[in-house]
Order: sequence, then C-alpha cells, then structure tokens
Amino acid sequence: MHKIDASQSPLIVMHTYEPIMKADMFAITGAGDELIAQGKPFALVIVNDGGDGKEREKGANAVLTQWVKDKKPDLQRLCVGMASVVPTSAMLAFYGPLVKKVASKMYGFPFEMFMDVDDARAWVSARLS
Repeated sequence: MHKIDASQSPLIVMHTYEPIMKADMFAITGAGDELIAQGKPFALVIVNDGGDGKEREKGANAVLTQWVKDKKPDLQRLCVGMASVVPTSAMLAFYGPLVKKVASKMYGFPFEMFMDVDDARAWVSARLS
C-alpha cells in the first residue's frame, strides 16, 4: 500500500505501508513515469511507515528493479536525490551504509537515509535549490 503526495512538487513524498504488493509497485512506477514525462527536475522522500519489506508480495521488488533499470538515464537526468525515512534506529544502522552506496549506484542519483521526515525534506530541498 502507498500514498503519494505531490502537493509540494517538485518535492514528492511517498508513504509506503508494508506489505507492498505488485499492484502497489506498478502504481508507484506509473507515478514515476508521470514525473519523468514532465521533464522537470524533482526530488523524492520515501517514508517507510512500518515494516521491513520481508512480507512483500513475491515479485514486487522485481517490478521496481526493472523499472529503475529501464528508466535510469531519465532518473539520472531529472532526479536530484532521494531520501528514505525509516522508522527505527536499528533499520538506519543496519541498512543505511549499504543501501546508501548501492542505491546511489543503482538509481544514478544521490541517496540518503534518515529517521526524521523533516530532515529528509530539508536534504532533498537543498538539492533542488
């Protein structure tokens, strides 16, 4: 399940709720296609509102991975950065260093993890300036 808030565009905030299904990933990638089609720089804040992704529908992550692979040139050109907000310090400590490195390479734009939504918004907002 997810909720996308584009009210502060070009800063887009997406809330994800586990377990994410393939249908959610298709909706998320569809929203990404709409952002890319606008042809304007944007920044993303992804807020994990609970769960660690272990309960996701099989194949849901593959939908996103393939989309990122297909759209990487567009993402590199238009996305100025993505901030991920996780709910616990344990998740930040465990995933933060590895995901930051892997995600930046995978997506082709800067990636950072936070525990506070306001800190995440400030980081991506600075990248938009």
